[in-house]
Amino acid sequence: MRLSLAIAAALTSFPVAGHGSLFSGLAPADAPAEVAEEDEAESDASSSESDAVSAEDDRLRLPGYALDTVLPCGLRVVVARDASLPVAVVILALELGSEDDPPEHPGLHHALAYQLLLGSRELRPGEVLATVNDAGGITRLSTGAAQIRYESVLPVARLDQLLWVESHRLRAVTVNEGTWRRAVSWASNDPREGVSVPRGALAAAHGDIKGLEHDGRRAPAALRQIELDYLRGVLKTNFRYERATLVVVAPGEPEGTLKRVEAAFRELPAAARRVPARTLPSAAPTETETTSETTSETTSETTSETTSEAAEAAKPATPAEASEPSSEAEGDAPAAVMGPRPRVVALGRRNSAAFVYALDSSPSDELAARVLCKVINRQRRAGDEPRRARLRCHWERDARRAALVLWPSGVDDPYALVQTRIERIASGSDRKLVDRIRAPMRANMRHELRLPVELARRLATGSIDGGDGGRRVLEELTGLSLLADPEAIESRAKWIFQPARGVEVRRKQDDDDDGEVKPASAEESEDASEKSTEDASSEGRRP
Repeated sequence: MRLSLAIAAALTSFPVAGHGSLFSGLAPADAPAEVAEEDEAESDASSSESDAVSAEDDRLRLPGYALDTVLPCGLRVVVARDASLPVAVVILALELGSEDDPPEHPGLHHALAYQLLLGSRELRPGEVLATVNDAGGITRLSTGAAQIRYESVLPVARLDQLLWVESHRLRAVTVNEGTWRRAVSWASNDPREGVSVPRGALAAAHGDIKGLEHDGRRAPAALRQIELDYLRGVLKTNFRYERATLVVVAPGEPEGTLKRVEAAFRELPAAARRVPARTLPSAAPTETETTSETTSETTSETTSETTSEAAEAAKPATPAEASEPSSEAEGDAPAAVMGPRPRVVALGRRNSAAFVYALDSSPSDELAARVLCKVINRQRRAGDEPRRARLRCHWERDARRAALVLWPSGVDDPYALVQTRIERIASGSDRKLVDRIRAPMRANMRHELRLPVELARRLATGSIDGGDGGRRVLEELTGLSLLADPEAIESRAKWIFQPARGVEVRRKQDDDDDGEVKPASAEESEDASEKSTEDASSEGRRP
């Protein structure tokens, strides 16, 4: 019973008991001492304020380190310590996903992810799930555009048994007609992914990746007709330890936990690390324009299928958040941008334009993008902007293929408005607003990462590079250190919103359905955005 409660606490967003290595330093900072002499009050107050800022920074700093290495079999291993609960969290993350689907078989990798739950040469069907569930643990399967994760939480006493299972999960996977039909059936029951812009725009922003143009979680019935030898070939080629990362968060010291991992994977044949490059476009855009002939009009379209941070735009900003005063008089539109612009893709169904910017998979870029998106949604209209000028932002979540989507409206040149608002952030004019966003986000993330599950997931979805064999500070490895530096966030604004990493989505000429989902209303999209996971996920099912 105690272990079941411990596992439940590990999955709870706000644990109420237990203090371990990641809980230390959370006590409120001591209040500054009162100053008796009035003539020293001003200097002492200044000193106390500086000490309070330093104490606050130390209080929010994530303690501890992780070991990051690559085993002889090519598997990258990241090990961290969390002594808050007697449970271990193990995540096997494969760097592949729906973007690796062949054009003739969309949804293949999503279905193959379920196939790995149905046994191998050393594992009977369902043994992977039984190992965790029979011990009172919980399993979870998460799939995305370029990453598949198998997440397990179980009592730490069963860690060695789970490590042995993970060392056989990808070896000689069982494939027959019955197991494949079952895998496709499970995959087809998963909910579809909703996106805020056409999938073709996301694919174009990431470098015209054809595999991103379809819904990877859609498993058509035609998958059942694939030849079994073909499936075995895909499993043997793609589902390999050389392109996987194993994350283990347990109460013991990382050095001791790493030795247990090495012992479990010692029998695997030697292989070189082989991770596909997930690079972003860096060359100049292939299509530029000096003026925009699209006139945007304010719309009020809503839908129930979106997970959008665009709701921030609907919140009225307080005077303290405004970097520039608003004017009631109608101002002039921002000047047309001369020079490189994002290339245009005619995929949308709305009259107004949208701009999609691809994001790097590094944890620092992800956090910077989240802060910038919230800042954009809170920016006040400048005095020289038209009264109806508005810019909304939405973060399209994915562990490896995330994007920021901007919707400008109320101006003659939408891209000029985008550039003007980004320049305000990069120049530091919106520093107060940046601080109002990043400070609570840092505190919330620091609180979430006290949980072993959230810490392990953060490490698994972090940088794709690593494995240098040394210690890595958790504050840096998780990207949390970026939120302590507003200047670092502002400096990334122009990097994230550079024309080469974006596309402009305009209305296409025909009326064919492109699968676009419009932004939701403020209340709906705010709640959905805060509760959505990093990428599409589904609970593992026991056969």
